[in-house]
Amino acid sequence: MRSPKYSSLPFWAAVLRVLAYILFVWAFVSTALSIVRAPSIMAGELSLVRAVSAIVTDFLHNLLIAIVALVASEGLLVLIDMEEHARRIADSLKGEQWKATPRLSEKS
Repeated sequence: MRSPKYSSLPFWAAVLRVLAYILFVWAFVSTALSIVRAPSIMAGELSLVRAVSAIVTDFLHNLLIAIVALVASEGLLVLIDMEEHARRIADSLKGEQWKATPRLSEKS
């Protein structure tokens, strides 16, 4: 029986996906808070253009971080699929019947 390969990657992919969704929500929440605070910021030294550009830049920055986390989680899942596919090809070239890579839940 084969030993599980990359057994912790699905867990870390799920953690990154949850983190990405939390960051997506945070991007919108922080932007809303910045918009609410904008009048008090504009009363100070910042002009309207600077306040709006700071809000948009902050939103895009938070959104970019969330997208990178989501892409990383999908990349981990692709890595698992590539490894499984390579094992399937290696088994077929050896003339053996393909044996699925056991997952943590299937370990005995």
